[in-house]
Amino acid sequence: MAYRSQMGYINAVALPDNMYQNEINHWRMRMTLIIVASFLIFALSVFYLYRIICLTVESISKANGTDWKRRSSGGA
Repeated sequence: MAYRSQMGYINAVALPDNMYQNEINHWRMRMTLIIVASFLIFALSVFYLYRIICLTVESISKANGTDWKRRSSGGA
């Protein structure tokens, strides 16, 4: 199997076309799964940190007797 590039050289692969395409498809699937898994790990860590921070701020504000949600809304 050989492909002529636009620059004039020829790429040759010593594999059957279906085996070559299967490898490319497997690589694309693995990369897609890695990207999706990375995004899910990132989203879950952001959610976890948000919960930790909000629960801490809420417990501190309850101990002080203030309403942190009302104060954080930007009102005077």
